Amino acid sequence: MVEPPHPPRTVLFLLRKVDCNDGIAAYCDTLIAGLRNSGDEVLIVSGPVGYTDATVNRRDRLLAAASFWRVLEKLDPIPRMSQLLEVLRIIRTRQVRIIHAHGLSLLLWGRALALLSGGIIVVSYHPSAHGSLENVRKMAQQKFSRLRRLYLKLFYPDALIVLSEENQQLFTATLPKAKPRTFKIHGGIDHAHFRPPNQAEREAARTAFGYQPTDFVCLLSGRLSWVKGHDVLLEAYGIIRGERPDLPMKCLFAGSGDHENALRTLAAEQDVSGQSIRFAGFLEDPLQAIWAADVLVLPSRVEGFALVVAEAMAAGLVPVRTPAGGAADQIIDGKTGFLVPFEDANALAEKILLLADEGRRREMAQNAVSHARGRFSAETMVSRISSLYDQLLSEKT
Repeated sequence: MVEPPHPPRTVLFLLRKVDCNDGIAAYCDTLIAGLRNSGDEVLIVSGPVGYTDATVNRRDRLLAAASFWRVLEKLDPIPRMSQLLEVLRIIRTRQVRIIHAHGLSLLLWGRALALLSGGIIVVSYHPSAHGSLENVRKMAQQKFSRLRRLYLKLFYPDALIVLSEENQQLFTATLPKAKPRTFKIHGGIDHAHFRPPNQAEREAARTAFGYQPTDFVCLLSGRLSWVKGHDVLLEAYGIIRGERPDLPMKCLFAGSGDHENALRTLAAEQDVSGQSIRFAGFLEDPLQAIWAADVLVLPSRVEGFALVVAEAMAAGLVPVRTPAGGAADQIIDGKTGFLVPFEDANALAEKILLLADEGRRREMAQNAVSHARGRFSAETMVSRISSLYDQLLSEKT
């Protein structure tokens, strides 16, 4: 029997809500499973849990990985006294030393609980934007307000984990004195699972989605929300069809979300026949969609890291994405993928067309695989976060 690398620890995860169809839930799923395998115990306290028949398995995986999960009806950024005391009792009863909050909105919660319990507070930064297209565009342009900067100065955690170079630079510029407490730790993936397909696997995946060998398939895998930029890809699709009517281009949207109906309406305007743009719904495992595609497209307006880009690269798919969070770590422009400006459908169409060349695509895919395998490992992510816990606990002693 292999001994754990450290004495078992109990970690409390705080999440304002759990949406089982988004990247934060996937990140926590991987991290909790990794910590459990290394001997730690993880508890969860969260706000409402959102899931459907298609996403219930992710909820069940989280439920199985955590030894305790308390769902509160509402978890506001400013704690209610009754909720704070309830969570504090959990911390004391279960001897929690590490409070790991996911999202800045729970920074006050974490700081208060750490102060009252004598534990440490770690926060993972997961930026996002919600609401209408107009609101998402506004949020994507905003930097930290004066009030948010004051909030961070007052309650900065013992350690802030950012997943990307872009977000590390954001915090360094906002609060230079907090740089020693800000740590970049990439999101990680399972390389044994996300790998390039052999020819038979590739053909089987394309057949499962109904694609012909000559089809040129662009995959956008992500929550059906304006934040992911599906509308920009749909506009680029229209441009490409006008410039290259001979190219049998297909779009595959894998995901679920609140804006599905609006996106289906936009898709119908571009694809009158209804044969070229497909909504596959939420896929618990995106691997088959990745194997079926030729290009991954992600024109997001906001990202924390874009885990799906790392998954696609490791599986041999070339990404085209915007310079949101994770881009600097993932993309060597023109080598491991392409970067395009935000909101620029013409630039997106141009780069997609470059990848219609199979030779260029194959060469860049090899670069992408090598880059992803060298940098984005689930084992490395869990190990680095575990080591950070050890460092903070030793400093506290």
